[in-house]
Amino acid sequence: MTHRRSRSAAALAGCAALCAGLPARAAARRPDEPLPSGHIHQIISANGHLLAIRDGEILIFAADGTRLGRCARPAVPGPRRARVRAGAPDAAEILHDGGLPDDDSTLAAEELIEDELERDPRRRGRGSPARSVVPRALAAGGGAAWAATSDGVYQVDAQRCARVALAGRDLAAIAAGGGALAAASDDQLFRAELTGAAPAGGWWFRPIAALPGRPRALAVDGRGTVLVADAEGVLAIGPPGNGRRVFRGQVDALVACGDDATALARDGVYRWDGARFQRAGERPPVGVLACGDAPERRWMAGGRGLWSSADGAAWTPQPAGLGATVDGVAAVGGRVWIATDFGLTPAWIGRGPPVGAAPLVDRIEPGPARTRPAAPALWSWPTVTAAVMVDDTSRHGGSWARRTVTAFVLLRFPFDRVRAARGDLSALALDRRRRQAELARVELAAQAAAASAADPADADEMAAWRALAADEREALR
Repeated sequence: MTHRRSRSAAALAGCAALCAGLPARAAARRPDEPLPSGHIHQIISANGHLLAIRDGEILIFAADGTRLGRCARPAVPGPRRARVRAGAPDAAEILHDGGLPDDDSTLAAEELIEDELERDPRRRGRGSPARSVVPRALAAGGGAAWAATSDGVYQVDAQRCARVALAGRDLAAIAAGGGALAAASDDQLFRAELTGAAPAGGWWFRPIAALPGRPRALAVDGRGTVLVADAEGVLAIGPPGNGRRVFRGQVDALVACGDDATALARDGVYRWDGARFQRAGERPPVGVLACGDAPERRWMAGGRGLWSSADGAAWTPQPAGLGATVDGVAAVGGRVWIATDFGLTPAWIGRGPPVGAAPLVDRIEPGPARTRPAAPALWSWPTVTAAVMVDDTSRHGGSWARRTVTAFVLLRFPFDRVRAARGDLSALALDRRRRQAELARVELAAQAAAASAADPADADEMAAWRALAADEREALR
């Protein structure tokens, strides 16, 4: 019996069936061991490596996907329940007597307080049960990779994961840029300067601002300004700690690449120019942002597929993300990796429509920025995904044969999208035009992929995508 599938389908099925758990300690990946499956919360690139948070663990990969190690969930002692007696010194007094600032949060300060309390019988207490350290977010800066966890800031590399500051603090976000590293808890923002070598006593994070609520996202631009996205919008906080509200409205993603920063708001994509956010254009159906590694893909985004942009205004869908939900994207070593339901997968980026065929969506002028919340969408166009599988069965010495054809069509309605009010025919016409433009881009990209495919099965698959897009465009007309 023979059974033929395209290489892309075989790769996805193999990853879903074979991806297994990781060893208990950091170890090299075996050549026959697949990339991890399971839900991946975030992926970043740092120092030529790829880091991912999956199921409460930090995984480290080489640029080619070879796993180098992992940071499992270490157990740390619970908070001490000290029996304080009269005359017992507090933390500020201990730091002052030791020649350190009263608000010092370095590892050396923590060790000094712990040693002093162990020597003082008036402050001895009983320990609580150990708890696991949960990674919340990753960042790269200052020649290192950092993780915000439920027990402070950890520095991550292929050999080890070590806590460097803010022990005992449950951090929600972390970001690096402009020679600074920022970490945020539910109500406080900390900052460390990443200049020169690491201090002997560890990195010193100083509190610079109080936050009104738990941050949704964190970014640091090339000037050292910390951008904090919360439930009300975005705060810009300078190195001295002075902050101001620079954007009002819900922000789902916020990333800084050098001096520039981009935010995904409900009504579009906004660019940061160092003083304020300005609307750049329409938002593609994405929810995560990342920095690219080439001018034509300075910005990358994931959500309903994989998208790239050179300026943050015009976005191009990539064939590698067709029909997939992309939860994370990162570029390392000239290769783009995406996190999907199938695990960590290398993406094919770089070949777009033929030269001279400009994407039609670039010609749609962005509408004016709205100052009031957008009304919920009453309807939206679905994404159509189709797949066909053929199973041929034959008998070498006989005269019978059997062919089984299985086909399915998936209609995906993005009810979470928010557009302009759709109470008139002009809004309907605009949405139909945008959908036609998106289908035209898919059709051109599939045509280019089919023309360059080496395997006939891949060429047929891309031709099927092109036919689906053409049929839907004809139906819209």
